[in-house]
Amino acid sequence: MKATQIGLLLVAALAAGALVLSQSSAQPASRPAPATRVAACDVVEVFNNYQRAKDLTARLEEKRKAITAENDQRKKAIDAVNMELSGLKEGSPEHEKRLGEMQRLEIERKAYLQFQEAVVMREHHRLTRDMYDQIRKVVAQVAREQGYQIVLYRERDEQPTESTPELLQLIERRKVLYCDDSVDVTAAVLGKLNQSYAGEGK
Repeated sequence: MKATQIGLLLVAALAAGALVLSQSSAQPASRPAPATRVAACDVVEVFNNYQRAKDLTARLEEKRKAITAENDQRKKAIDAVNMELSGLKEGSPEHEKRLGEMQRLEIERKAYLQFQEAVVMREHHRLTRDMYDQIRKVVAQVAREQGYQIVLYRERDEQPTESTPELLQLIERRKVLYCDDSVDVTAAVLGKLNQSYAGEGK
């Protein structure tokens, strides 16, 4: 091969190498993904110490007491009619009349109790859902303020189990195996919730 041809091949090879190097240097070097900061929050602890939840529980308890008192009054009325029945001749017109009245009162009492309990449970469900949505919003707010990208549900201390199947179910349900207190945002979430609730004037 002539010297001039060899020289041309070397020049071409060098030019190609320079092109590859320039293209590779133009591409930005890949950077490792930033570390994800993870926190945990004990939602049960938040519910138990959220003043709004405490007030809701107290309010519903008062309603249940009122329902129980009304139910007791209705029972007394039924018992009074039953006492009258004991002094009447069975099968007589008056006995049949009072018996029908007692049955009517008993049906009304049961219907009243079922309806009122349904109202209370429906209200409890609605308000609990509303509070849970509010808790999630505050968790997100605290996470953004403290620089966390993920907040996991932190379980409470494990309860003793009686059998291996119960223990295995507990292990399967557990979401967080370890959580350092420094990444626990429960107190921060609870503080914001109670502060906001106190500012609402209830």
